[in-house]
Amino acid sequence: MSFSVFETALMTRLLRLAARHKGKTFPNPLVAAAVYKGETVISTGAHRRSGGPHAEVMALKKAGMAAKGATLMITLEPCTLMGKTPPCINAIREAGITEVVFACLDPNLKQNPATPILESWGIRVRKGLKAAESRSLNYIFFKNITQKQPWIILKVGASLDGKIALSNGESKYITHEPSRKVVHRLRQDCGAVLVGAGTVAADDPELTVRFGLLNGPEPARIILDPTARLSLDAKVFRPNARVFWVLDLEANPPETPGHIRVLRLPHTGRQVQWEPLLKTLYRQGICAILVEGGQRVFTSALRAGIVDQLEISFAPTLLGGAAMSIFSPEWEVAALKDKIQLDLQSQKMIGPDLWISARLLP
Repeated sequence: MSFSVFETALMTRLLRLAARHKGKTFPNPLVAAAVYKGETVISTGAHRRSGGPHAEVMALKKAGMAAKGATLMITLEPCTLMGKTPPCINAIREAGITEVVFACLDPNLKQNPATPILESWGIRVRKGLKAAESRSLNYIFFKNITQKQPWIILKVGASLDGKIALSNGESKYITHEPSRKVVHRLRQDCGAVLVGAGTVAADDPELTVRFGLLNGPEPARIILDPTARLSLDAKVFRPNARVFWVLDLEANPPETPGHIRVLRLPHTGRQVQWEPLLKTLYRQGICAILVEGGQRVFTSALRAGIVDQLEISFAPTLLGGAAMSIFSPEWEVAALKDKIQLDLQSQKMIGPDLWISARLLP
């Protein structure tokens, strides 16, 4: 299908508009829309939060009567299903839109695609404009829908020689404040943070969003503690956020307050079985998880093949061979042909630290 230079530029603009609301729309995707005639944009809209009006509806409402006979551009296939709000295709028809242009198909609509419905109403449909960019923007949503699991980001702050703590356990702080601000932004975007009991015992972290970056509820906290060894006095158990306390079936925890949800799952040698855990968390509305440590959790997650993305900040320091490495020293791939392949997304300086972002290749 052909698209004009104007339409290509407009879709680029809409993708940027949609991206502004990253982390606020879960479990819904990031979407923006525009109403236009010829090369004149009449209105734009973006989905800002789950439960709020969809991008198409916002753009159509702003356009009012001017939407009649116009084209509607959307960064994702318009919804056909009744959810917290009515399906957007109804609003498209009622507004008198004569043509719809969208970037890529919504995996949630395989059984109820929009195109045949719109075309049966006499509305022309063109699709595929910047489809790859739209899928990339909504990578979390696409995994959620197709695999029914959260997107997993493994976040590491390390010295240049790959160490995350001294041999005595001291780890605050290896990286610098600009990097820590990025971590807090990641917490905000993901909406959930996961750590092991060892990290809680060693650092007593709050796992909150600071530096003035909080825009919504505090991220949920997921604590892997198979033997229930942690005290409820730990800061992560404070009642300012949802807490998922992941225990072994045989653990005997104390009575917990209402904001703490105890998840009892089978462990193998104190190692969590990730697959049932992630599916359980997804059913609880967790769409993305920032895994922040420690070494055993990092190693277990990587070995289990559940990591989607790596965010590693390297400080310009060296801690030496006895310090704790990112991954357990007893773990290594069996042969070079089995090495874990990464797709480098970016590398940049955040203050004095080198920040590397990568995706894990299948």
